Amino acid sequence: MIERPERRNNGGTLVLSVGGSLLIPKEQGKPDRDFIARFADLIVRERQRWRKIVLVCGGGAVARLYIDAAREVLTDLQALPNKDDRRWVNAQHWIGIHATRLNAQLVKVVFEMLRPLHPHAFRVVLKDPDKIPRGALTSRRRIILAAGSKPGWSTDYVAVRLAEVFGSQTVVNLTNVDYVYDRDPRLDGATRLQEVSWDDYFRYFPRREFQPGDNTPFDPVAAGYAADRKMRIIVLKGSNLQNLSKFLSGGPTFVDRFRGTVIGGRARQGSAA
Repeated sequence: MIERPERRNNGGTLVLSVGGSLLIPKEQGKPDRDFIARFADLIVRERQRWRKIVLVCGGGAVARLYIDAAREVLTDLQALPNKDDRRWVNAQHWIGIHATRLNAQLVKVVFEMLRPLHPHAFRVVLKDPDKIPRGALTSRRRIILAAGSKPGWSTDYVAVRLAEVFGSQTVVNLTNVDYVYDRDPRLDGATRLQEVSWDDYFRYFPRREFQPGDNTPFDPVAAGYAADRKMRIIVLKGSNLQNLSKFLSGGPTFVDRFRGTVIGGRARQGSAA
């Protein structure tokens, strides 16, 4: 069982994979200013409890918008490659990667401008778990933004890799559903899963390569990497910030248990380190 971190400055590292659909909802097609403001306020209030808070931003509607635009333009020019063409596949990955970096830059600026003389956020967005900038681990700025890295790597995968670098055994995945379900939650008979082992998770969602636009609770490649290292993934509905706060701070009774799914083992509220 993951233990609740102590309420002190070196309490551990919190790694959050922030789904792009939260930052840029499909129905809005632009940054959700209300969510970003409320999320930033929560993270600033939580920052003193953690040694570091790593926020890995997804691409959301921006990624899909630009990938679709590229596809349509190439179709108009009668130059659209076969869907399996490696160059075209990589091109879609890179569009998605740059969308995540744009979103991460937006969130970083918010944290910087909240306190310009002593910014909350580290000076650069992390782009490669294998090349961590000098100071990221030791800087007094507790909040670190990260984004997509390279083709084939989702932001979920980047989050898992960064959790490993920063010494955390848990990634909190903020998405647009309350729980992981055994099938598409829109289908009749879908059952929500509060706790699921990695073996059972892979029965529902087999290991495979990541594809841009994948609609799974957690990227299959990232899930495999986390499972092999006995890590845990906590899936929460990101728009429910009260629930996220409850998870991070804990509660005295079972009634106060957070709403979400634990993949790979048990967890208590506040057990994200």
